[in-house]
Amino acid sequence: MTPPRGRWLRRHAPRPDAALRLLCLPHGGGGASGYAPWGRLLPPWIETVAVQYPGREDRWDEPGATAVADVVAAVAEEAGPLLDRPYALFGHSMGAAIAYELAHALTDQGRGAPVRLFASGHEAP
Repeated sequence: MTPPRGRWLRRHAPRPDAALRLLCLPHGGGGASGYAPWGRLLPPWIETVAVQYPGREDRWDEPGATAVADVVAAVAEEAGPLLDRPYALFGHSMGAAIAYELAHALTDQGRGAPVRLFASGHEAP
């Protein structure tokens, strides 16, 4: 597992030549390792990059995030260099709400919209 940069993102199966990056946002009690199998299961043209929330897994000693806006801002900043190709967002439960807000933030910042936003376990906003 290699953090691409900073503390928020994890690449479990790096694919630097992938045509698409899939940013995965876990549920509130989950961590980035929940998406580790996806790198082996998805086709080689997709690279998964999972968000690691503070207070989870290798960040257990950090205080947990308390505001969606703070998570979105941090992830948007770290993800910036990885958005050099088409990307999609997948979020589950709380991660779906964050993915939705992240899509808006990245678009508003001129970084381009995701090609897809996959949301599971959460009703539409």
